[in-house]
Amino acid sequence: MIRAGLLVLLVLSGAAALAQGVPVRSGAHERFDRLVIDLPRRHDWRIEPHEGGVAVVFEERALRFDLGAVFSRIGQARLRAIAAPQGQGRLVLDLACDCPVRPFWHGAAMLVLDISDPVHPPDASMASRRPTALAVLPDAPVSPATEAIAARLAPALAVDAVPDGDVDTAPQGDLGQMRAVLLRQLGRAASQGLVSAAPDTSPPPPLGPASPSPQPANDSPPDPPAADPDGHLALRAVTSMDRDVGARPSGGAPDPVAGCPLPGRLDVASWGGPQGLHAGIGRLHRGLYGEFDRVDPTVARDLARFYIHHGFGAEARQSLGLTSGGDREIRLLRDLALVVDQQPLPASTDLRGFAGCGEPGVLWALLAAEQIDETLVFDHRALQRSFAALPDGLRRALGPGLARRLAAVGHLETADHLQRMVARVAMPGDPAAGLVRADLSARANPPDPATLETVRRSNSAHAAEALALTIEADLARGAPVALEQAQLAGAFAQELRGTSMGDRLAVAHVAALASSGAFAEAVAARERLAPDPALPPATTMAESILWQATDKADDITFLRHALAERLVPAGSVTASLAAGIARRLLDQGFAEAADRYLGGAPTDPALRLLRAEIALALQRPAEAELALLAMQGGLADQLRARARVLHGDHAAARRLFAASDAMSEADRAALFARDPSALTQAADPLMHDLARVLDGPKSRSGDDPGMRLGQQRDLLAESGAARETLSRLLAASPLPE
Repeated sequence: MIRAGLLVLLVLSGAAALAQGVPVRSGAHERFDRLVIDLPRRHDWRIEPHEGGVAVVFEERALRFDLGAVFSRIGQARLRAIAAPQGQGRLVLDLACDCPVRPFWHGAAMLVLDISDPVHPPDASMASRRPTALAVLPDAPVSPATEAIAARLAPALAVDAVPDGDVDTAPQGDLGQMRAVLLRQLGRAASQGLVSAAPDTSPPPPLGPASPSPQPANDSPPDPPAADPDGHLALRAVTSMDRDVGARPSGGAPDPVAGCPLPGRLDVASWGGPQGLHAGIGRLHRGLYGEFDRVDPTVARDLARFYIHHGFGAEARQSLGLTSGGDREIRLLRDLALVVDQQPLPASTDLRGFAGCGEPGVLWALLAAEQIDETLVFDHRALQRSFAALPDGLRRALGPGLARRLAAVGHLETADHLQRMVARVAMPGDPAAGLVRADLSARANPPDPATLETVRRSNSAHAAEALALTIEADLARGAPVALEQAQLAGAFAQELRGTSMGDRLAVAHVAALASSGAFAEAVAARERLAPDPALPPATTMAESILWQATDKADDITFLRHALAERLVPAGSVTASLAAGIARRLLDQGFAEAADRYLGGAPTDPALRLLRAEIALALQRPAEAELALLAMQGGLADQLRARARVLHGDHAAARRLFAASDAMSEADRAALFARDPSALTQAADPLMHDLARVLDGPKSRSGDDPGMRLGQQRDLLAESGAARETLSRLLAASPLPE
């Protein structure tokens, strides 16, 4: 019922359509995965099967689908991949199994796709031999392990019919339902290898490094025994820790899935053992050396696992150094020890390739990645479950960094979930937890200044980053940076020079000085903290100075830094900064300098318009029209009209000006085109008078001997009116200063 309620909230929430595209959301259920497509309205659609999946084809080809959140709530056990080819109006579903897809409409415009588990018809011969206890199972496929458990439990869980009228002997409550729940849970545990029918009644061997129990060659469960001597159920429960510590699989055992390790080799959560830290270390050290002081490699491996569980990476690597083995399991343990100490991993590590291996492989794959690929698809819920299973110490140490890396690539919900799990085990005022909380809040709002101030004053390794975040947030919203913070950033940058955090603080220090108007001090700090101008930090500092100069400096200071190009060459700045500098240079009349900064042939529409303006200022109409190619809009038409004016095509310029509602420019173009009919339609009365002047005198020429005196007088009047109109035109068009 809770899942059904959450599904209704999920389906009914959100807008019906987004301008950026049609969102496709997902939800995981026990027996199916659900995709919800929020269409703007109902469209005709059809299902087309193809090899390995199906395609949902809509008649409306202009639909664009947003698939960014499809795999945030479901794994890839049923839906392996999904694609939306542009301009085809279709969703291509690549299924990981023979899963039926059931589509249906919900509400006004929600198309729902349920991808269910594959349904296999039961074997009639097997059904006839199925124990009575299977009658309480739902009509769904069961695993061989569940079959074995059900056969063993049949005498105890068989549902006996109650004779009609025998009210006193009827069981209280839904006994059949309770039996069904118990059998289903035991069967699920049997499918995972946690519960099996015991082959004999002897007590299990003690756990320890002495003699590993032999493993069966396949995953099929043993034949169930008839009964133990006392008539009790002969079942044995084995936890994941029992499997890993007691069975001790050898390093050369084959992996179940190509490229993925056995789950026990990464199950750090189960490596702690039942004893505490001191007792566990003492027990393992006592068995580390055998006769002749030879190291037991199995105990050395277990000691390394124990150290990794408790967060001692260096000690784990030292324990592994006592063995001479170099198989895959030992390499994985060395890499895990590096991850626990948050040290860089070798390029050849296998950990980064386990993101698709489920839990716990997905956790260690993301912990091993310095930066998470934003296109990486992984099981978010498996990641959260694996992280929740870690001991408190590892969650405190590894959680903040992982949450921030997830947030950096847009997985905010998962990052927030991990941050809350860290907060539950973190110490009060923990700087790492406070910093990740501030970082996550800054994704939607400015970071909390109080939290950052607390971390900055904590005198911890995170204080420097909190200061950098504070200055960057102030600069982003245009707020002034306190002089104390700018000076402290410079001190931190000098202390941490040569590190990425030192470079970040150096940039913050220089930008803070420039933001306060101290451009000379900012340039001097840049030369002191980054003497090599070819290195990336020096370029970033120079660009920060130019940003502040473009935004806040007076004209003289701005031109001093922009025209000299001493900080950074004009052609090597970022596109956004180049556009800002070029716009201000063009407005101040330095078109050639603006041309050097903008350069090339930009593809962004706003930069193409700016490129056209610069070309027109430099009297290059052909270059301006090339930049405006295929662009629409009033500003583009006005720039084209100006280019036509430079070409001398005033008639075409007038049409373009009129189309963009620039009527004064259109009237001027009509004047230069000597088009009286166009001038008579102008809004300015002066243009109407000019139209009569362009039409010429109404009277005959004064040299005509037949002209009468009255006609000559009319001709003189027309000449005077023309001179007066031209005088008004000159007065209305003063010479530029």
